[in-house]
Amino acid sequence: TSSAAASGWGHDSLKNFRQISPAVQSHLKLVYLTLCFALASSAVGAYLHIALNIGGMLTMLACVGTIAWMFSVPVYEERKRFGLLMGAALLEGASVGPLIELAIDFDPSILVTGFVGTAIAFGCFSGAAIIAKRREYLYLGGLLSS
Repeated sequence: TSSAAASGWGHDSLKNFRQISPAVQSHLKLVYLTLCFALASSAVGAYLHIALNIGGMLTMLACVGTIAWMFSVPVYEERKRFGLLMGAALLEGASVGPLIELAIDFDPSILVTGFVGTAIAFGCFSGAAIIAKRREYLYLGGLLSS
C-alpha cells in the first residue's frame, strides 16, 4: 500500500538484515527498560492486593481510566505518560491479584514456575534486543536463546 511504502514499513522492511543504527539501539534499550519498570510496578500492585486486599473491579476500572488518560496526554510529555503507565501497571497488577491469590491457594509452585519461565523469556528477548548489532540477531536471538 502507498501509506506503508511512505512510512518505510512493509514486507521488504522485514527482510532488511542490515546493521541497527545506534539511535534504534538506544530506543530499544529504553523500550525494554520501560517494560521492566512496568513489570515491577505490576508486581507491586499484585503484592498490594495480597497484603491489603485492594484488587477487584474498582482497580480494573481505574486502570482503564488511567490508560485512557495516558492516551489523551501529548507525546512530548514523556514524564507524565511514564507515570501514568506505571500507575496503570500498578492498578493492573492489583486487579489481577485475586487470580494470583487463587493460584497461590491452589498450588504455590504454579506462580513460581510461571514467574521463572516468563523472567527467562523476557531476559532473553531483552538481552537480544540490547546486544544485537544486526537485525537478524534481533529477530532470532531472543527466540533461540530462550
